[in-house]
Amino acid sequence: GQPFDPHYKINSAVSNIICSITFGNRFDYHDNRFQELLHSLAETLLLIGSFWGQLYNAFPMVMRWLPGPFKKIFRHWEKLQHFVKGVIAKHKEDLDQSEAGDYIDCYLKEIEKFKGDSSSYFHEENLLCCTLDLFLTGTETTATAIRWALLYMAAYPHIQ
Repeated sequence: GQPFDPHYKINSAVSNIICSITFGNRFDYHDNRFQELLHSLAETLLLIGSFWGQLYNAFPMVMRWLPGPFKKIFRHWEKLQHFVKGVIAKHKEDLDQSEAGDYIDCYLKEIEKFKGDSSSYFHEENLLCCTLDLFLTGTETTATAIRWALLYMAAYPHIQ
């Protein structure tokens, strides 16, 4: 066979499954907004792991004042947050209390259930953080595990 890079296809498939569970809908693989999200995710993770990202992690107060490629992390993060906030707002408009469609719907119902309880962890800020965590870490860790499994099977064909 011919060598190929499965990164794009695997990330798209995994991310789409997570979107289906979390947001309640899938994206077309060629959808520009979906591709932009995947690009932001990939570049953010690349920058976080870079020298500049690690330097920022160690000295955030100093690095805040310096220019560098790590500043893109914040732009990508804002873009991802903006997208998820939009999805949450749409879910709030269309929420059907009698039916649990996806993760965001269920979380919104819990927010409503614990409304007025100041000790509750169920609030919109936490929903945003949890949803971003599911989308970001779920996509990357699962896709990476699948890529490693493919590499392992290519290196050791007898285990296939």
